[in-house]
Amino acid sequence: MIWGAFCSMASSIGSAISSAFSAAASVITSACSNIISVAGNVIEKGIEAFHRFANTIETVLQAVGVIPPQEKIEDLGDRAHQAERAGISPDNFPEFDEYMAAIRAFKLDPEQSKAVDPMVKLTVGLGVASRILEHKLDAPDGSGVELMGLVAQNPEYLTADRMVSILSKTSDIASVVEYFNGRLEPQQSLSTEKVLVAAEKSLSPNKDERTIYAELDSASRTTQNLDH
Repeated sequence: MIWGAFCSMASSIGSAISSAFSAAASVITSACSNIISVAGNVIEKGIEAFHRFANTIETVLQAVGVIPPQEKIEDLGDRAHQAERAGISPDNFPEFDEYMAAIRAFKLDPEQSKAVDPMVKLTVGLGVASRILEHKLDAPDGSGVELMGLVAQNPEYLTADRMVSILSKTSDIASVVEYFNGRLEPQQSLSTEKVLVAAEKSLSPNKDERTIYAELDSASRTTQNLDH
């Protein structure tokens, strides 16, 4: 099921990424088809847009301590890809942290690194980073990719600074995703909205609440319109 969905979407990115994900299947697992879809949608806007998106995700994850300050998404993808080819996969480790320690310590082959397109490494790295985010926040499977998808859909509102502020206020990224997609029950929507308003006040203390709510409503409608 996962790879059938993957294969149908991989053409939007190209056979090189398809090949890389085939090699890194157990690394990305269920996040694969979703991250391919997210990456493909951004790449349609241009290579520069894709790099801006990846840089935003990298900046956010570094700022909130999900990945170390010096760690790069592209390097994560390179390591996961090469380690998988060497037989190192999450299935070989009882704990996810042990797997991450193994790929971070993995000695890269410079020639293999040169042979793989940077977009491939970035896409694989984003998939791995989504797993790290879920693990760090004890979030549901797939919620990390869905959060990245929100950033991809609405980069004007969900900037790096705003995402850092949101993640400093809540670890419930699944509810954040569902809020912007308009899929929460009224009470839970109100609760999540209060968290988002608090995050915005931390980011912009002088902004009035009417403006904050109006911007949230606009961002939510933008996301929902893109989903239909």
